[in-house]
Amino acid sequence: PERAEVVQTAAALVFESCLVSPLNAEELVTEGGVSVLEQLLRFYVDATLSIESSKESQRTVKSLHAAHATIIDLVHTVGGVSFFESGRAALLALDTVSDLCINWRRCIDGTLQIKTNSSLLKKYALEGIANFAHEAELQSHLVKSGIVWPLVRCLLNYDPTLEGTSAVANGIDADEISQAASNEHAAFAARALGKLCGVMKGNLQTPSNKVLYEAMKTVLTKPIAKMLRNERSIEMLRTLNTNVETPTFVWNNKMREELKGLLDKLEEGRDEKGIQSIEAELEETTSSFYYSNLASEVVIGGVYLRIFNGLGDGREGIRQINDCSVFAKEIVLFLARCLEQSDDLPSASFNFVLWATDDDTKQDENTDHIEKDTDVFPTTDKRFAMAINSLRLLVRLDGLVDDVLCEEGCPAALLHLLELPPDGEAFDASCDILSLMSPKQVFADAVADQNELWRLL
Repeated sequence: PERAEVVQTAAALVFESCLVSPLNAEELVTEGGVSVLEQLLRFYVDATLSIESSKESQRTVKSLHAAHATIIDLVHTVGGVSFFESGRAALLALDTVSDLCINWRRCIDGTLQIKTNSSLLKKYALEGIANFAHEAELQSHLVKSGIVWPLVRCLLNYDPTLEGTSAVANGIDADEISQAASNEHAAFAARALGKLCGVMKGNLQTPSNKVLYEAMKTVLTKPIAKMLRNERSIEMLRTLNTNVETPTFVWNNKMREELKGLLDKLEEGRDEKGIQSIEAELEETTSSFYYSNLASEVVIGGVYLRIFNGLGDGREGIRQINDCSVFAKEIVLFLARCLEQSDDLPSASFNFVLWATDDDTKQDENTDHIEKDTDVFPTTDKRFAMAINSLRLLVRLDGLVDDVLCEEGCPAALLHLLELPPDGEAFDASCDILSLMSPKQVFADAVADQNELWRLL
């Protein structure tokens, strides 16, 4: 116990020295201190797990307390040093960087049953992940260690009713302080996930990790996963911990329980598996997981058509849609693909320039391409009619999407809808769209300029 206390004091001194001046942190890296800190962390994590599995005595309890305090200071120091590029380079130079990432996960997932200041340990570990994520190789090591799943679980521990409550507030019930700490952890976890996915911008920008981001789109749903880009995570955390049904968000208690079930499955026995390949780590989410209540939803351009159409005149529905032009483009592309592949209508082929751009990054930011969102349906399917009704609601909002419907290929697709069976809902909605657009000079000019008048013969 005496030696453990000496090491604890030394670890605390190293942290305080680095806190006083960033130059001290740089000097620590230069002198090979990162390797020593990692060795100490590995030793004390192993010792803690060993002591926890043995019969406690007064002597071991004292040693355990010292080990816990040392781990907290070590994690805080390594996480802080990793803010600097030289610190991250030192981590990558370690032969045991994979062990470090496994131990980092243990600081978050509850494997280390630290009874004093456990919330501080978790906080420091989460802050460290945000720093590690600035290196693509460290991102990879962290994902392979299984750290993603305890991060997602942190998001589900947020309580919107306690927003603004401090984790160190005086005169507040201990349970509330504990929940306030969970709220703080959730915010740090959201940032860590956003940086691991490489979707944040500005000073928070990190290397892109498309494989992980695709997995998060499955786990959190696409609209909520997009919110990982936000510097402020409050909106996403509120959404994940309340019941929401809007044209752009669907989340409820049933989905939350299904996600918790997935996390239970992924985390069961995870500590024994060690480092896995990224494919093995994410396979469960990318291959077979889905939310049962979303299985029948039609999603186009990130919008749930059932909910959008159910709001009526369209004005209420567009409030949460970031770009109605993008939504309209996606609907037209979807309709065109259905028409082109239909066996019930005259053959058709449409030449679209809706997404013509040299900036692929900008396209990825503004769209979720139709092929990733929605399958092609027969023109007699009610889901096809649902898409036409959504477009009709947009067209009824005068001038909102006129420019989209006049772009190359769109008039042809709209006019080809007249080939639909005249006794169906889809035909009626199509005629309504054309009756609204035809009197407009800009649409008439587009039809003429694109040589599509023949479709009216």
